[in-house]
Amino acid sequence: MTKKELRLICKDLRYSLTEEQRQDYNTQIRMLLMKQLEGVKHVAIFLPIEKFKEIDLSPLLAKDEISWYAPKSYFDERRMEFVQVNKTTKFVLSEYDIPEPLENNFIDPQILDVVVIPMLISDESGYRVGYGKGFYDNFLKRCNPTCKRIGVNYFTPIEKISDVDIQDEPIHFCVCPEFI
Repeated sequence: MTKKELRLICKDLRYSLTEEQRQDYNTQIRMLLMKQLEGVKHVAIFLPIEKFKEIDLSPLLAKDEISWYAPKSYFDERRMEFVQVNKTTKFVLSEYDIPEPLENNFIDPQILDVVVIPMLISDESGYRVGYGKGFYDNFLKRCNPTCKRIGVNYFTPIEKISDVDIQDEPIHFCVCPEFI
């Protein structure tokens, strides 16, 4: 299937989950993700866009043994920058309803050990479907080659996305309920 087809199907599937299912899946994903983060220091995560029913990783900010970073998006440039955050950081909703930190102290992407990436679905080769703007693809190109890319999703990977592009940056792991 194409990214466009998968985007429509997976959005519908995500919206069909009950709030109880989502909360249960969020808990499972956070537990599985923390196992993947053992021993790392610098991790980029995202906060959920509520209207899109995204996975909520915000409880992880209470884990003080890791330095956490959250994105600010610049849509005109299709660019993201990350800011160090913690459980007391103030966030505001952008014009696209994306929770973003108030601070503008951007970090060098080279310091990141892991980037946790939201997605709708991925395939067995690590290619993923997001919202189609390329923000994470562009950001990942700026990270250290040793930086782990972990996608989080409610659904297990499919066999193949048919229209992978040369610009697409694959993930190394997919974390979803009961699957790594």
